[in-house]
Amino acid sequence: GQDKITEEAMVSALFTAEEIAKVLDTRVAKTNKRDKPFTATDSDDASCNVTQGLTVESVGKQYETFRGTEMLLGDAKNPDAQVYQAIAAYSDKDAAQTQFSTATDEIKECDGKTYNFSDPAGTKVPVTVTVSSSNAKRVNWALAYGPSTYRCFVSYNGVANVIVQTQFCARSNSKQLVQQMADRIVDKLQLS
Repeated sequence: GQDKITEEAMVSALFTAEEIAKVLDTRVAKTNKRDKPFTATDSDDASCNVTQGLTVESVGKQYETFRGTEMLLGDAKNPDAQVYQAIAAYSDKDAAQTQFSTATDEIKECDGKTYNFSDPAGTKVPVTVTVSSSNAKRVNWALAYGPSTYRCFVSYNGVANVIVQTQFCARSNSKQLVQQMADRIVDKLQLS
């Protein structure tokens, strides 16, 4: 493995729209590429904003390079599902691990909590956080939105000098899928 990772290696480790379409047997309607993380949606419990994947709250501000994609599946206007994947690279392993530990502790504190955020129409939406597993290298959690069957499954992984995050949002259980995606991205980065 290597200690430093190039931007090219980061980009080539992410899934392409074609790969996602094949794995999920659906059409990728739109892909948005990102070179900086999202800002979490305002909520009534800011300490749990870290659970909204691919945000400044989860990757911090000390990263050197951030590459991610958001894919809308099915129909761009009313997607059946959304897939997010991102890699944040830091100056060294210590910087990445510090951010990973800080965010992981915050995420675990939110296990079992419900907080409300306002959707674009201004309606309060309750979100319940359930952490399903965590160890020194990864934490996985689910976000359930009110009474709907819509769920997001997130995998947050700290490896060498990077943090790899995958997230899948749909009206179905995708817990295994996010970890498989994250594992494959980590494998492709060839960090040992």
